[in-house]
Amino acid sequence: MFAALGEDAGFCWWVGLLGGQATRAAPTPRGGWAGADLVYMQANLLLDSPRKAEFRATVETARRGRALLALDLGDARWIRRRGGPQTAYELAGIHPDILLAAGDAAAELGVPLEGVASIPVIAGRTHGRFGVAGAGGDLLLGAGRGRGPGRGGRPRGSGRSPVIVDAHLDIGWNALADGRGFLGPPAPRYVISRTALTGAGVGLVFATLYTAPARGRRAMRTRYVYENAHEAHIMAMGQVGYYHTCGLQMIRDSRELERYVRGWKRGQIAAVLLMEGADPIETPSQLGAWTDLGLRIIGPAWSRTRYSGGTGAPGGLTDLGVQLLKAMRRKRVILDLSHMAEQAVADAFELWRGPIICSHSNARAIVPGDRQISDATVAEVARRGGVIGISFYPTHLRKKGRTTLSDVVRQAVHHARAAGGPEHVGLGTDLDGGIDSRYGPISVLNELKDLRGLLRRHFSAAQVEGIMGDNWIEFLVRSLPPPTATRPASSR
Repeated sequence: MFAALGEDAGFCWWVGLLGGQATRAAPTPRGGWAGADLVYMQANLLLDSPRKAEFRATVETARRGRALLALDLGDARWIRRRGGPQTAYELAGIHPDILLAAGDAAAELGVPLEGVASIPVIAGRTHGRFGVAGAGGDLLLGAGRGRGPGRGGRPRGSGRSPVIVDAHLDIGWNALADGRGFLGPPAPRYVISRTALTGAGVGLVFATLYTAPARGRRAMRTRYVYENAHEAHIMAMGQVGYYHTCGLQMIRDSRELERYVRGWKRGQIAAVLLMEGADPIETPSQLGAWTDLGLRIIGPAWSRTRYSGGTGAPGGLTDLGVQLLKAMRRKRVILDLSHMAEQAVADAFELWRGPIICSHSNARAIVPGDRQISDATVAEVARRGGVIGISFYPTHLRKKGRTTLSDVVRQAVHHARAAGGPEHVGLGTDLDGGIDSRYGPISVLNELKDLRGLLRRHFSAAQVEGIMGDNWIEFLVRSLPPPTATRPASSR
C-alpha cells in the first residue's frame, strides 16, 4: 500500500505504466498512514516548498517505519530554473529509494541517476512502445541494480580496465607500529605493499588512521599504544605524514575521484583517508582540521572510545559521540559502522542522516559475535544507499579452520541477500591487519584474480565488477563532498 503527500494520481499512473495496481493506505487520526509500504511525492515539495521542513519530517517518520520513499521529478522546467547539478546534489542527500523521471527531466539533472537514488525509473519510448526504461535502454524497473551506466556515467564494459577497490587497509599502522613499510616488497608472510596492490589491479584503497588503545596492547601484540586522546592524536598525525612521504595520492572530493577513475591505468593507486576509532580527534571541534588534512570517513569505534561502544565493549554513542556525528554531518564526512557496538549502531541509525558504510564487516549469521553485523544492520545500510565491505580476517570469515576465497564468496552472497542486492557489497579486506598470510584466504595478492571467477558462479559479470570495486566508486561519487566544500579557506 502507498501513501501520497499531495496528488496520488501521479503514482497510480507510474504503477499502471509498470503493469501493476496501487492501493492507497488509509490515513490515521494522528497523521501518517496505517500499513503504508511506500510514500510518494513530487521532488520539488522536499526541495522548494514553504512546507518542506514539515514534509521532510513526515517522510523521515515513514522511513523509520520501513516505508520506501518514491520521488517524482515532475516537469523538467523547475529543475532547469534551479540548476540541474545542484538539484541532483540535494536529491542525493535525501537519497530516495525510487526516483521516477521522464526522460527530459532526468537529462536536465546532468548526472547518472544511479548516484541519486537506489532505483531510478525513466519513462521513455523504447522498442517502439511507451514503457519504463533504464539508462541502458532495456525495459526494466531498477536501472541501478547492476544494469545501465557505471561510475561517472561511463557504461560498464566500455573498454576501460576495472579498478579494484579495497575499503580497509592499515597501511600507516603496519609501517609505524610493525615496521612493514609500504614502498618495499611485502614483508615475509604478509601480502600488502604498493607494488603488490598495483600488480593485482587494486587502484583505490581506504587507507586507515588506526591507533591502538592501551587496553588493546595484548590483543594487538604491540607496545605502540596510547593512554589518552592527545597521544592518539600524535600517533594518527604520524600516519598522515607517512602517507605523504609515500607519495600516496589522497582523493578529497567527488570531482577528483571521477577524474582519477576516468584516467586510471594499471599501476596507479590512490587512497581515501579513513579513521578507525575516533580517539585521535581530541574534541569534535577539531574535526575541521582533520578534514583539511583529507579525512573523509570516520569509524567512531574500535574497542570502546570516548565516542562510542565498540567491539567487546558494549554501549551506545556517548554525548561526545553525538556531538561528533553532528560535526561529521556538517563537514560531509562518511560514517563507518564497523566495530561499533550494537547499541551504538542503533543510536547512529536514529541520529545519522548522511552517507553510511561498513568498511570491513562480515555476517553475524555466519560467524556469531559482536564484531560482525546483523542482517538487519546490512539491510538498513543498504536502504540508505551504503556499501558493506567484506573482511578477509580469518575469524571474520569462519568460526574455525583454514579460510579460502570460497569463504569470501559465501559472505558476499549472504550480504547480497540481506541487502536486497549485490550493489551494496564490496571488499574491505583488512589484509595484514594483525594477521599474516598463513591464516588468511590468499597467500599473495595476485590471487584476487581468482575471486572474480568464484563470484561469477553467483552473480552477473556487472555485479561481480560492482563487488570488486564499482560499488564503492559509485558510492563515493555521490557521497564525497563537492570540490568547493573540500579546501580550507587559506588554500584558495
